[in-house]
Amino acid sequence: EYYDLSASDMRPALSSIASAGADVLITFAEPTDCAQFLRQMDELGISLPMYGRGGCTFQEAIDALGDQAALANGVTEATYWASTPAQQDFLDAYDKKYGGVPPYNAALAYYGMRTIAEAVSAGGPGREGIQEGLGKVDWESAIGRIRFDDHHQAHPDMFIIQIQDEKPVVLQEIKTDKGS
Repeated sequence: EYYDLSASDMRPALSSIASAGADVLITFAEPTDCAQFLRQMDELGISLPMYGRGGCTFQEAIDALGDQAALANGVTEATYWASTPAQQDFLDAYDKKYGGVPPYNAALAYYGMRTIAEAVSAGGPGREGIQEGLGKVDWESAIGRIRFDDHHQAHPDMFIIQIQDEKPVVLQEIKTDKGS
């Protein structure tokens, strides 16, 4: 089923999913969309485990649920960033400057910009320098080793997160770097 990003009414998609006899709900969604799914699943009496890839297990989604935050308990997802002890310097700096926990897109943008800085150091500024430098990037970040394979793809670690007692809990960190 498809829905428009930031749709206010997800009931048609949810009704279709429920009537099809689905066993689980799997979504690639932003935190506010996840919250909307959970609210409307509750309204419709749909009780399906929710798995995500996006922002379903981040503080943003829990906050978007407000006093219904318990609806997020059990939501599980795989993601490229998690608030782990390895992130403490980043978390402290973000909290000092902006207050609170960073949204997951801010965290990933931070590591993206750090990777570009590494590329500039390795290849120089400008389009050609950055392109050349990206092929030389090889640094250990708090989300795993960042380097690009022969398909120009980096493989940061993956994290399995689940909401437990209205809080994101890292269940597993999966090392994805296969080496050269």
